[in-house]
Amino acid sequence: MVVCGYSGRDSSIMQTLLSAVRKQGTGGLYWCVQNEAILRPNVEELILTAREHGREAYIVHTQGFDDLLVRLASHCLAGC
Repeated sequence: MVVCGYSGRDSSIMQTLLSAVRKQGTGGLYWCVQNEAILRPNVEELILTAREHGREAYIVHTQGFDDLLVRLASHCLAGC
């Protein structure tokens, strides 16, 4: 799952994500931020919980949604 443009302020969504990463599975989590200094504690908790349950989970530095899509497209289309 890639999260971009969401701060993590809605507790019901964050509780749902926490519940999901605690379940058995292999899906990873990529949380995109522009400034890690303003990362909310509940997002850090989510990342750590995911890792504790055997999932890959990362904080990804971006310059926003457009930057993310350009970088993803460049990676996916390399060599085409």
